[in-house]
Amino acid sequence: MNTVSGHGFNVLRVKFPNQKDGVRIDRGSLSRKGVLLVPRQESKHRLLDYAMMGLLSAFPSLLADFFVLKHLRGLDNQQETILHCHDPETLGLARHMQKKHFLRASIVYDRHEVFEAAAGLYGLSAMFFEKLFKRHVGGVVNQSNIYEESDRLLFPDAAVVSVPNYPVHAEYDHGKIVEKIGGFSKGSDIVLNYIGSLNYEYDRDVGLLLEIFEKALADNDRVKVVLGGATDSEELLHEIGRLGEEYGDRFVYLGYVPRDEVRRLAEESHVGFFLIRPRGKYWMTMSPNKLYEHLVTGNVFVLRASVDMDTSPECILDYERESSNEKIVEDVLDLLNDTERMKRLMSSAYDFGKKYRYEDVEHRYMELYEKLLKDSEG
Repeated sequence: MNTVSGHGFNVLRVKFPNQKDGVRIDRGSLSRKGVLLVPRQESKHRLLDYAMMGLLSAFPSLLADFFVLKHLRGLDNQQETILHCHDPETLGLARHMQKKHFLRASIVYDRHEVFEAAAGLYGLSAMFFEKLFKRHVGGVVNQSNIYEESDRLLFPDAAVVSVPNYPVHAEYDHGKIVEKIGGFSKGSDIVLNYIGSLNYEYDRDVGLLLEIFEKALADNDRVKVVLGGATDSEELLHEIGRLGEEYGDRFVYLGYVPRDEVRRLAEESHVGFFLIRPRGKYWMTMSPNKLYEHLVTGNVFVLRASVDMDTSPECILDYERESSNEKIVEDVLDLLNDTERMKRLMSSAYDFGKKYRYEDVEHRYMELYEKLLKDSEG
């Protein structure tokens, strides 16, 4: 939204009924609008989110008018408009808005996941929406140029651009980060941080993550853990509860974490994680935002995934798909007990992270928007 607002677009943000703000409209006097469609992100019951958005896509004439379109009355339906979708479940609603209200609109689909490799209902439902509405998508944004060809095949009428998941450097407290690195010593706490997807059945190796956390807490009294992310897995919640009881305030589970708080916690941490299950289906080259956020906040990063990055510096403990869990756990414990190495790698991470700035790639969104708006004029 900030990118669009800063380049001469009025922004309309559509939020859905279970979100705290309801449907909010930021009105302005500009002649163009960027419309951001946001599906329900706060619920821990993701399948209910899919069902809700599926109903809006399958029966838009019955439901979309009630939930969304009634809030658009009074807006000029002849204005050139971008309908920006961040999730496949919103494509049907965008198409309905395009037909019923924004008559000169183009749909942009932010496809920052590779749904054809996702397992179960998650992947199948996403692909269903994509195939159903692919002819109505004017622009596709992916996370890496290695997916441009496949995205062009899937969305034959769309312009395709790649925008990696880099962080906005201006949003971080760089003085605080530099002070954290400079003050790190043998007596410092070491905060291990993971905030993200939490589910045993999907792509993240949550089992290995908890194993690392538990052994690190047992091995080193300076270690603290910050864990965040919504989950409805009773088995996982039981494990999290057990660790909380055993280690008290050294193990903190936060549940859902708002974006600003995610940023602050990264600034105060020392080690971040992104671990993909090696035998899972979702072993795809990606551009994980967690990696770049932890680098720019001066955190050593433990990675087992295929990442679109030219080099892998020493501040990233980078493991292959075949790497054993035992090796990863052992390496992390060794790192946490080596203060000088920790401090050197934290400094290296901060310096390396400066190369990956959203500010350097945000223009690709605007170039896509301008192209689609120009096409709509023609």
